[in-house]
Amino acid sequence: MSEKIRVGAVVGEAFEVGAKRWPALIRFFLLPVLVGGLLFCGVMAGMIDFAALRAETHVEDLQSFEKLLRVPLPVFIGFFTAVQAVFLLLISGGAASFFRLVAIGEDRPGLAQLRLDGPAWRVFWSLAILLLISAAIYAAAIAAAASVTGQSPATWLQEMFDFMRTATADGGDAQLSHEKARELFEKLSPLMLAAGFAFIPMLYVGVKLAAFPAASAVEDRIALFQSFGMTFGHWWSILFSFILCAVAIVILLIVVGISLAVLHGVGVALLHGPSHIGGLLVIAVAAILSIGLRLVIAAVRLALPAIIYRRLAG
Repeated sequence: MSEKIRVGAVVGEAFEVGAKRWPALIRFFLLPVLVGGLLFCGVMAGMIDFAALRAETHVEDLQSFEKLLRVPLPVFIGFFTAVQAVFLLLISGGAASFFRLVAIGEDRPGLAQLRLDGPAWRVFWSLAILLLISAAIYAAAIAAAASVTGQSPATWLQEMFDFMRTATADGGDAQLSHEKARELFEKLSPLMLAAGFAFIPMLYVGVKLAAFPAASAVEDRIALFQSFGMTFGHWWSILFSFILCAVAIVILLIVVGISLAVLHGVGVALLHGPSHIGGLLVIAVAAILSIGLRLVIAAVRLALPAIIYRRLAG
């Protein structure tokens, strides 16, 4: 039997996991990020003529961008998409390890890990399915907005890009006049209408499938329908859990961010004042604490859906 989702308890546990388990993120994600980054940089270096890119002042359309490539544009798009898929798979391995750590207490040993086993692939496919569902919802919302406005989406995008290129023709330093700002709003209004149509469906699906990647990491299957069904009767509790978690993260960022900014300011004052070495040390400490804060927040955000899955699975 599933456990009732108590909003405060779930969010509190997520922050407790984030505070205690953030070092696991380094073990689980460091190698995937390094390998993915090196792969991306290598592929881009092989396909883009960076000398021509440095000489080009404006890249206004696909034709001018294609001139900067060493390969045809379809080949570039194909390789770029493949690299993104590989990077997503590598990240999925790290996410699978963290989901399993929080949900069932499995802590894989090793300082650096590159997980490409069943749980990694299941998280990868769950994320891919979520992307496809989101794309389908946005496509339907764009179609609905097109029927309301009587304009094609291609027309919106072309007009918006043309307007932005004209507005930044002088280097983008000049501020937009009220007339141009109003014109820009009119260009964007169909896209804003489409976003409004997509909001409720995206919110509903996001809550119903909140546990989907974590469940797929733990279960020996792609747990799409199981994740959708197990949230029955818990929709509002899950929604408020994510809202409370987001609010708490914002407050934490503001409070700790101000403290770190003050600490950094002290370091800068020391750097240009009596103690150069002391200033460097204080600035370094502020930077390390800032990175630690980001790691804790990332751990909290990953822990929350795994905790929700564990409680719903009973």
